[in-house]
Amino acid sequence: MSFFNNIFSNIFNKKSKTNVYSTIELVNELDKELGKKRKKLEFTNAKKMAEIKFLHSKIITQIKDIQKKELNKKENERFNKAALTAKSHIEIQLMRMLEKINPTNVGNNLNDSRAYTEESINILVKEVIRFRKNIVYTSIYLKEEMKNLGETLQELLNNLQELKKEFDENLEYFEFEKIKEKIKSVEKLNKELKNQKNKIKECEERIKKNKFDLEKQEKKIEEFNSGKEFKKLEELENEKQKILNEKQSLKIELSSLLSSIDKPLQRFNQLVETGRWKLPREKQELLSAFIANPIIALKSDPKGVEFKKILTEIIQAIEEEKIELKEREKEKRLAALSEIISFNFFEKIFWKLNEIQVKQINIDKKIKECGVFETKNKMDTKLNEINKKTLLLIEEKNGEERKEKEIFEKMEKEKTTITNFGSKILKKTIIINNE
Repeated sequence: MSFFNNIFSNIFNKKSKTNVYSTIELVNELDKELGKKRKKLEFTNAKKMAEIKFLHSKIITQIKDIQKKELNKKENERFNKAALTAKSHIEIQLMRMLEKINPTNVGNNLNDSRAYTEESINILVKEVIRFRKNIVYTSIYLKEEMKNLGETLQELLNNLQELKKEFDENLEYFEFEKIKEKIKSVEKLNKELKNQKNKIKECEERIKKNKFDLEKQEKKIEEFNSGKEFKKLEELENEKQKILNEKQSLKIELSSLLSSIDKPLQRFNQLVETGRWKLPREKQELLSAFIANPIIALKSDPKGVEFKKILTEIIQAIEEEKIELKEREKEKRLAALSEIISFNFFEKIFWKLNEIQVKQINIDKKIKECGVFETKNKMDTKLNEINKKTLLLIEEKNGEERKEKEIFEKMEKEKTTITNFGSKILKKTIIINNE
């Protein structure tokens, strides 16, 4: 039993190495941890940069001395000429190269020194290899001077490489500089996140208020719909509907009456349109009107006098066989035409329609005067406005929540980079909490 007890004791009593830091606390802790490395690096950097500046200056002096030296001519004139050209080129090329790697204003900042060191090594190696032919030619004539110059250049390169090695071995310090920027970013994003949460909260409060207004307006409409005024409006609307039904019945009656002569009407209209039957323009228009909408046509011919004259001409066209019909259908259509000619359009249609129209105007006036319809419209309009506003607020809230998510994800990504670095340096699990 004691064996298992010890196992569980070790598991459950194990001290956690997780540490919670604010961003400021973490920066201070990391700064403290990396402080020794930074001081050592700053010391090495200052020492090496001083040596690099000295060597750079020494190389310039050596090149100037070489410029002053005259070449001792050899027997081969062609070779003498090539060496002279090489010496001239090497002087120019080396001076240009030294200008590119000038360390005069470098050394106070570790980042600047690091960038300078890497760039200078690349330039130095690349340039010296590029004009090695000129170096060889010149070395034949100025062996000692060129040997000394080469040794100084090598010494400069060695110092640059040694300093680069120091930087490479202390990359954590340079990573820390980037981490500081990320910490600033996290602090900024944290503020943005809090601001975003406040925006969402404001939206929620406005939505809540709008929903309350919506419920209030719905209740108001419900009370209005069950009130006396609305019942009065319903009665007037029902009365209006009865009038409209009467109007529709008359229209159906007239249409039904004219449907029995629809075929001869259409064929007669074709005769007129094609010029096979002459009809005055006014009568042509009236015929077209009765075919299209007989109710409207009656307004210009209330008693149907002119229309009946047209019907008489249709009878004539049938009898003259201008409108061809089978015998049995001919008798049927002629009987229908005669019946309509004897029909009292004024009393049975036009007058009744006129009375209905007057009733409709009066009922519309009563509806307008009671003001209920207008009040109802205003209430419905307000309800729709509140609804629309609520939907816009919900859409706005959704947009703010999407922004919140983007900020949070970006912040968590930065925090992960920071905590991974902090955990590696401090050798313990790090959690950032700025709440």
